[in-house]
Amino acid sequence: EKEGDTSAWPFIYKLSTIGYRVRRMYLTVKELGEGGKPIYEGNWDMGIAADMVRLMPYLDVVVLGSGDGDFVEILEVLMERGIRVEVIAFRETTAQKLIDAVDRFTHLPEIPNPFMESRSSER
Repeated sequence: EKEGDTSAWPFIYKLSTIGYRVRRMYLTVKELGEGGKPIYEGNWDMGIAADMVRLMPYLDVVVLGSGDGDFVEILEVLMERGIRVEVIAFRETTAQKLIDAVDRFTHLPEIPNPFMESRSSER
C-alpha cells in the first residue's frame, strides 16, 4: 500500500468483514522508471513464510494469494506435512514453477464471486 493512498481500503475492509486477518505494509520507491515514474517495492515474503511456519500445526489448507515463485520451497514443506496448498492469482503474473508445485492453481478472474458474505452474516 502506498503511503497516503486509500484506494485499497474498501477491499481491505471487505476482506476483514468476511473473516480474513489483513496485514499491511507500506510500499517504498525502489527506483524511477520511464519518465520518472516511481517503481514501488513491498517485500513481505519472509513475513508470510513465517506465518505459515508459525501456524503449521493448525493448518489443513493454505490458500496463497500470490504468484511469486519464491514461495515454492515453503509450500513444498507444508505439502510434505500433509497440508493442501492452493494458489489464487493472475495467471499472467504467476511463476510456472509455483503453478506446477501446488495442489491447485486458480486464475483469479475465474472465481465468479470472490467475496462471498461470511456465514455469520447469513444467520
